[in-house]
Amino acid sequence: GAITPGGPASAFPFLAILAGSGADRGILVTYITSWAILGAQRIIVWDIPFMGIEFSMYRLLISIPLPIIAGLIARRMA
Repeated sequence: GAITPGGPASAFPFLAILAGSGADRGILVTYITSWAILGAQRIIVWDIPFMGIEFSMYRLLISIPLPIIAGLIARRMA
């Protein structure tokens, strides 16, 4: 999800295709959480220019485990 280019118009249809083909709920939640939190375009276009490279790298490093944790929680709730 972090390297998926574009906005919701490209991410959500891809997510719908994955769900329709039988992907696990944990994978779907991991993908969309990663797309929302760790998106490369978000870091390059918004985070670095407005917050600086140091803050952006801290945010990225702290946020890396969050999609995995969200996916594991979603899998347990199923």
